[in-house]
Amino acid sequence: MEKNSLHMLEERIDQAVRRILELEKSNKSLIEQRNALQAQLQEKELVIEDLENRVVELRERPDDEIIQRYKEKEVELRHRIQTMITKLDELDRLE
Repeated sequence: MEKNSLHMLEERIDQAVRRILELEKSNKSLIEQRNALQAQLQEKELVIEDLENRVVELRERPDDEIIQRYKEKEVELRHRIQTMITKLDELDRLE
């Protein structure tokens, strides 16, 4: 009976060792997958950060373009006003 019990115990130990090895292999595979996914996540986060920065840039840039257009319009209007004032001065002198 002892030999039979001993044999059963050895089989159970062998099964447990095989199961541990399977679990270690599975664990290693899962760790590799996790590391790969973390690397992908970091890449995606960098892409998102870059896109967010671009959105901010694009939001600010149109304002700068609008301001530049207003400045150009201001210069044009100042020139026109100065031309009109000059013409009015000439009219005053003619009268």
